[in-house]
Amino acid sequence: MPTITTTTPQRLRQIIDKIEGLTAPAEIAAYLATLTQRERDDYIAYIQNFPGHVEPAPKPGAKHKAPTRTTLISPPKELKNLKQREILEDYTKWAEGRTGLTEEELVQNYSNTHNLTQEEQINLYNTVTKQRVTPTPTEAPIAPIQKEEEGERLTPEREEEEARAMAREEEEGERLTPEREEEEARAMEKAYKPEPTVPPETIITRIDHPKWWKNGGVAAINFTAPGSQTVKSSPTTGKLYIPTIVITVTEATEITISFGGAGASGPIYLGDTDQPMGIVIAMGNSPAPCGSGGLSISATDINGLNPLIGGFITYYLED
Repeated sequence: MPTITTTTPQRLRQIIDKIEGLTAPAEIAAYLATLTQRERDDYIAYIQNFPGHVEPAPKPGAKHKAPTRTTLISPPKELKNLKQREILEDYTKWAEGRTGLTEEELVQNYSNTHNLTQEEQINLYNTVTKQRVTPTPTEAPIAPIQKEEEGERLTPEREEEEARAMAREEEEGERLTPEREEEEARAMEKAYKPEPTVPPETIITRIDHPKWWKNGGVAAINFTAPGSQTVKSSPTTGKLYIPTIVITVTEATEITISFGGAGASGPIYLGDTDQPMGIVIAMGNSPAPCGSGGLSISATDINGLNPLIGGFITYYLED
């Protein structure tokens, strides 16, 4: 259809060269958004090969050859846009009964009376006339539609009516369900979503041994109740941690463990009737912190039998 443009051939050449240098669809869309409406319309008119479009200036130093076009908006998919479908449906109703005009004239009149943008007008014309951009310079002539049962050539009015019917059927076949549209939107978002990056300095290197393996040790528990024992004295440097405590008794007693700066435990009853004769406290990766203090154990003599208290602890120091 005739297209009035104001973009100069030199400016159109700049736009084409810029887009040909881009690869990602998101980059192309971002660049097109920076153009004026007239520049976008003229670029679309050129790549769709509409009559009257502006030819770009040749590349500097390039030999003359037929321009190669890349379709920006794929004609079979333009109806997926809800507004274009509404325009097509409204145009179909509006055009019924209007005879004596060509399809191009009908589209032009409809666009003028309904204030369509040039891009909407181009897409509407491209749809109702079934035009497609092909790599060949000329298209083979379309044979006239024949009535199979009579072998007679259809009248122009009948051809136009059947063309509109075919357009409606194709539009219905291309319409996506809401579920399918949502699925395609998620697929496009996933395709263009950049992968998250992690700075190397924030990655923690895992080791195959505990961090305290070089600064650990064992201390014995051995005293008679009533009494107490400083099992591990306060460290001169660093902090003291206790991952394991093993205690055995010979008679009934009440044990209390003091964990330096972390405070003391409650009473632990061992050795009496129906009570265990010992205890193993394995704290593993959650050791008891003593801070800068030491570990001591005290025991009472419940029955006056002077029970013996034995066992050991494991500890480690951390700077």
